[in-house]
Amino acid sequence: GDRPEASSFSVGQEVVVSQDVNFMHVPGHKSGFNAKGSVGTVLRIYTEPNLSCTREVKVQFTEPKKWVGHFEPWEIEPN
Repeated sequence: GDRPEASSFSVGQEVVVSQDVNFMHVPGHKSGFNAKGSVGTVLRIYTEPNLSCTREVKVQFTEPKKWVGHFEPWEIEPN
């Protein structure tokens, strides 16, 4: 299908997580945190072709506490 590219996002852009994505490193959520519906700000986009980073969009969140997650472009959308 037509999956978005990481380059369709920009640093500083507000995005919302549109898919069920579980993160194990969110403070206070030892059993995992489903980020779907969370709103964050794009911190960095890894576009270097030599990077093996599969989740190339780095997003900063402030809820439930301050944390950072890496996403694939199709897991997020502009808010």
